[in-house]
Amino acid sequence: VGAKADPEGCEKEKWSLQDADEATITAVKSEINGYQWDITANKLNYEIEFFAPNSFEIRTAVSTAEGKYEVKNGYIICTNSIGGVVEIPYTNNNGKIDVNIISAFDVMK
Repeated sequence: VGAKADPEGCEKEKWSLQDADEATITAVKSEINGYQWDITANKLNYEIEFFAPNSFEIRTAVSTAEGKYEVKNGYIICTNSIGGVVEIPYTNNNGKIDVNIISAFDVMK
């Protein structure tokens, strides 16, 4: 249904979920590894931190989840140790990486 309603959007989403090239992976990793974001979404406070080479940790007041991440063309896919997945969108504008952490957690987006 989505492909008929928005074929360009579906193709863009498919591309965004494909493996990124090495230059993009390196750029994204240099932007996120060693950094922490503190956000509030849906009345919850989250801390998300990334570690080299491809680990992350998401903390709230009641739990902590850790796991591995992969860099795709338009998403950082975080899979925690029990299989939960968070897809964090980012854009790459000529090597300038802009990570949109809050949209990955905000159910009202």
